[in-house]
Amino acid sequence: MVGQILKSRYLYYRCRRAFAGAKHDRCPTVYVRADALEQAVREEAARVLANPEVVLVEAERVLSQGVRNSNVYNLEIQLNSLENRRGRLLKLYEMGEIDDEYFLRQSNTLRAEKAKVEEQINSPLPIDTLPNITDLQQACGRIRDWVLKADGDDFSLLLDALQIQVHVEKGHGELEGIIPEYAPRNSHADVWAMVGSIIHIPFSLDLAAD
Repeated sequence: MVGQILKSRYLYYRCRRAFAGAKHDRCPTVYVRADALEQAVREEAARVLANPEVVLVEAERVLSQGVRNSNVYNLEIQLNSLENRRGRLLKLYEMGEIDDEYFLRQSNTLRAEKAKVEEQINSPLPIDTLPNITDLQQACGRIRDWVLKADGDDFSLLLDALQIQVHVEKGHGELEGIIPEYAPRNSHADVWAMVGSIIHIPFSLDLAAD
């Protein structure tokens, strides 16, 4: 889907194929309000990621497997996400969708983020105890606040990290993504404790154009 502005003020998403020529297979999609759709994604992502059980089990996994390996693994995921964003940016530039100034600005931003992540890979954080209830509540609160306020590059990072996909029809939609799931404690040592689990979350949206 691509963004579109109606009446110079209302922001919507709509499938690219809705604008296909007469000889092409057009998509009968409706306009999806940008604010409603993005907020639905934020709220559901916050509900899942700020789950105390998810945070606690992840802390146990990090403690049992060692900070270095788990930290590097997560940072490598971030590096891969940055490379994907760089690839999309380059493609938009080659298609003439963005100008030189925007391309250079975003390229510099991505380069700086990549350098920061690479620096963190060489500086693992020490963790030797599980969080107490107060720390756990504070961590969940910070996660929830960050997700609900995510915008711009942060929002793109969230979508990439969770591999968010949204399927929308008139009046309702479904959010699909990947969240952490954990292998049994007696799993083979060579098996990562964290694997991908696909979630499907139905939600309602006000799709009517103003």
